[in-house]
Amino acid sequence: MEPAALRRGLNVGDAQHLRDTWRDLEPPTSILTSPPYLDMHDYGNTSPIGARGQPLSEYLVQMSRLFEDCGHISTPDATMWLVAGAIRRNGRLIALPDKLATCAEQAGWVLRESITWDKQKALPWTHHGELRDVTEQVLLFSKADDFRFDADDLRSPIPNSVWWRRFPERYSPNGRMPTNLWSIPIPTQGSWTGLRSHICPFPEELTHRMLSLTTIRGDTVLDPLAGIGSVPAMAEAMGRTGYGLELTAEYAKRYEQTFESAKRFLALLEDDSRHRDAFRETIIELRLLKFAKLLGKQVTEAGFGVSWVRAGKSCRQPAYSFQVASGDFELVLNDESVREPALAAARHAIQRKPLSKFGIDADIVPIGAAAAAVQGHWYASGYFWNPPCTDRPQSGEPHVVANFRPDPDSIDDTPYP
Repeated sequence: MEPAALRRGLNVGDAQHLRDTWRDLEPPTSILTSPPYLDMHDYGNTSPIGARGQPLSEYLVQMSRLFEDCGHISTPDATMWLVAGAIRRNGRLIALPDKLATCAEQAGWVLRESITWDKQKALPWTHHGELRDVTEQVLLFSKADDFRFDADDLRSPIPNSVWWRRFPERYSPNGRMPTNLWSIPIPTQGSWTGLRSHICPFPEELTHRMLSLTTIRGDTVLDPLAGIGSVPAMAEAMGRTGYGLELTAEYAKRYEQTFESAKRFLALLEDDSRHRDAFRETIIELRLLKFAKLLGKQVTEAGFGVSWVRAGKSCRQPAYSFQVASGDFELVLNDESVREPALAAARHAIQRKPLSKFGIDADIVPIGAAAAAVQGHWYASGYFWNPPCTDRPQSGEPHVVANFRPDPDSIDDTPYP
């Protein structure tokens, strides 16, 4: 009898028949799964993969065959995530992630990244020669050298610090790049709708991170060993097309609960997204202010009297990909007759350090002090950052006037690591 056609979500089906099952469907762009850890757990189904007493060699042959099938049905630029942990047999530690990585590479996949997942919880007992094991490995493979990997959605604001206030040009407006150590607690059994749903379900944050890195809206995602369906549920909630195969029919009946839980998780991330937007805006505005201060100082040192510099945000697309923002700057001069040489000095300054390191696409217009209208908030020269004031400072280096008003104090720790 032919396998039933797959539908979106969690399907009752056997991963061993993946090539036959996956028909008339878009090839998956990403595969996320966690295979049985040999025969460490009894999942209560009929799968020979990880059956009780199975030899390691037989298990690895089955895994190699599965990875070959995943490569056969997926797109040429597909990625594959494997989550696995080390196991012990008769006091011997078996580095299962390494053995699975070898199987995947023999099947045509290339190992691209290895992430250590700190689960923060473990079984409370150990044996002689063991420590409590709270980590697993999250392995990323691809079929081609050109594969999707975009970490911007996982960047997070940097905790409030005097350093990024004073040196905003050194910090990305997108936030801190995630590391290859992920501290994500495993779900507490019983907290998922009050039932024991699976021996080792994926935390939603873990699934969200993997999908964010290697997929976009509209992509097709597959978990051939899906358990309760955490992967297809999160994929669907994030606007992807998610499929999962699982032999335990009871999990398929509860899939709607898994899907609703994924949607609730994404709703909680909305506040974090707004926090990242606020951080980005603040860093850019601080860069523009400091850029204006240093610009006035450099032109003054070149021999041209500068009254102040007006800084403005521009909606222009930056000229180069490494630039983070465009800015409009009025160079307000004491002597209007030196506009051309002062402009030449300013253009020379922005092509050299430190201004060339700010990532600002600057449009500079020199203007005489007599013709310049004073509007916006004043920012005194000196140590950066200076809070804005409404009155023009009376002394010191050239000051800055700007209509925007960044608030670094509004940026603090965020719960998303």
